[in-house]
This record gives sequence, structure tokens and C-alpha cells, in this order.
Amino acid sequence: MGDSSLAKNWERRDAFSDLEANENEQHGISMIRSLSNGLAASLIGILLSAVTVIVVVFISSARLDAYANEKSVEQVQRLLALELDKLADLSLEYAWWNEAVDMVVYERDIEWADINVGGYLQERYNI
Repeated sequence: MGDSSLAKNWERRDAFSDLEANENEQHGISMIRSLSNGLAASLIGILLSAVTVIVVVFISSARLDAYANEKSVEQVQRLLALELDKLADLSLEYAWWNEAVDMVVYERDIEWADINVGGYLQERYNI
């Protein structure tokens, strides 16, 4: 009875050790799963953050491009308006000077020159 009782104790101890080992293994597997789930959640969060940043950068870039294009068009329009004003002034000066050449050089009309060109020369060039 002693040997069989001892053998039963060893069997129970072995069974208990197997049960304990199985529980430890299950606990280890459970920890690995929870770590894997946590790691997967973290990676998904990082991936979503990276995608969000990329989308925001592309949208901002597109808006900045549109704004830059709009401002470029405005600058060109202002430049063209300034050039048109200069051209209008130049055309007016040419018209004045063509008539002035006719009257002063060819006609030798001093009175016309004083009335028509004298005030212009004084106003424009302080002569």
C-alpha cells in the first residue's frame, strides 16, 4: 500500500505539474495575444496617423498651389494695367509731339507753340 500510495502521489504530482504547466502555457499564450493585439492596434494607429498627415499635406499643397496661381494672375493683370497706362501716356505724348513738330518745325508758329506746348513742357518737365 505504501508503494501504490507513493505512486499515486507521484501521479497526482505529475498531473498537477502538467496542469500547472498547461496553465502557464495558456497564460503565456494569452500574454502574447494581448501584446500582439496591442502592437497591432498601435501599428494601425500609427498607419492611420501617417495617412492623415499625408492627406493633409496633399490638400494643403493643392490649396497653396491654387492660391499661388491666383496671386500670379493678379500680379500679371496689375502689370498689364500699368503697361497699358504707360502706353496710353506714350501715345498721348507722341500725338502732342507730332502736332508740335508740324506746327513748330514746319509752320514756325511760335504763338501756337507757346499756347499748346509751353504749358505742357512746364507741367511735365518743369521747363
